[in-house]
Amino acid sequence: YFKQLSHVNHVLMLARQIHDDIRYHEKPKYLAHQVAVMFQAIQTLPSGSELLARHKTNIEENFKMLKSTIADLQEFENSLPQEVEEWLLELTSSIAGVVHSMPSQMTQELRPLASVFQSG
Repeated sequence: YFKQLSHVNHVLMLARQIHDDIRYHEKPKYLAHQVAVMFQAIQTLPSGSELLARHKTNIEENFKMLKSTIADLQEFENSLPQEVEEWLLELTSSIAGVVHSMPSQMTQELRPLASVFQSG
């Protein structure tokens, strides 16, 4: 039960971290790596990863562009082009929205534990 909860929380925290880094214009040096880690976290969800399939596809389709954009930034530049920022903000908001909605596909492994807490 805790494995599923831990994986879901990991995806959510990565999405929030990336979102906040973009909003507060943190240096994007490691952003591609963070997005890759988030992709892997989504891919390794024990259950419910199909709910984030369009997000995985979105990352796959745009990852090379993200890497090349970051590589092209000068040392002193702290922000990405607006369209890249908007893409990342929308992506991370959407992922967080899916996780926050706690769909049954993501929470099915948690039901036995929830029933113990509800009956106690």
